[in-house]
Amino acid sequence: MAERGGRTSTGNETVAAALAGLDFTQMLGIADALPMGLAYVGPDLCYRFVNKALADFLERPRKSLIGLSMAEVLGPQAMAARMGRVGPLAPGRADPSMGLP
Repeated sequence: MAERGGRTSTGNETVAAALAGLDFTQMLGIADALPMGLAYVGPDLCYRFVNKALADFLERPRKSLIGLSMAEVLGPQAMAARMGRVGPLAPGRADPSMGLP
């Protein structure tokens, strides 16, 4: 943790501060450079953004995933098995146990 203005900042605050100065295109570039899958899923459980690593893992073009539900992409059985972990996730939180890269 780093000391900032009399208080200790977490790694997340440091990352958030660094990202705050980036434009949308730069953030997409960073997301695509990540070696693990990353997606933004809306409240309706439909994909709004998928990075390159996740699209490659799913063996589908990224554009074909946008707007599809998680159940459509993962299949109903895989989705049912994951709902206990997906349902309670708060916005901005990730579940590393989902088995995706």
